[in-house]
Order: sequence, then structure tokens, then C-alpha cells
Amino acid sequence: MNDLSSENREKAKSLWDKIAQAKQEYSGLNMHKMICEASKELHQILPADPAAVQMVLVSLIKSRQFDEAIKFLGSSADYKKVHKFEHAYILHRLGRNKEALDKLKSIPANDRS
Repeated sequence: MNDLSSENREKAKSLWDKIAQAKQEYSGLNMHKMICEASKELHQILPADPAAVQMVLVSLIKSRQFDEAIKFLGSSADYKKVHKFEHAYILHRLGRNKEALDKLKSIPANDRS
């Protein structure tokens, strides 16, 4: 975060605080939707931050926004490489089970833990 402008640094800090607050004040689907909104904003500020990417992806999955999650994964070739298991899970939830199985089979054995 050191290379961010002071305005974006403050925005990012505020969004992390909003995410922490959502975890304390909400539960279930409402919590995941609140986290999803904040994490998408955070990802706009910190697009290369692995934690922001993971948070967007997980919050989309947990808030059952599978169509949006598959689009998010498609927005970067790196996302599909790093998040193969999540990709397979999303494909499964979308009813694309053959693709999901193929994706799982493509994960190297030493990465299947």
C-alpha cells in the first residue's frame, strides 16, 4: 500500500474497517453481501493485492453470485491459474459439472490439499 496516494490509502483503510465491521455486525448472507461490496471497491484500489482478489472471489461464492464469480475469474488469466479449486467449485454450482471435473483433474497432485 506504500505506492498508493494518501487518498487511496485512506480509502483502502476505510474499506478494510468496513469489512471488519461487517464481520462483527452481520451474519450469513447479509454479511457476505456487505463484504462483497467492500471487497470489490478494495480490489479497484488494490487490483494486484492477493488478499483483495481472494476476498472478492470468496465473498462472491459465499453470497451465491456464481455468474459474477465466473466473470471475475475470467477477468484475469492469473486468477484462473491461482484459483483453480474455486473455479471448479463455481463451475459445479453453475451445473457445469464436466468442466468442473476437468478443472479439478488439471490441478497437480501436490496442490490438492
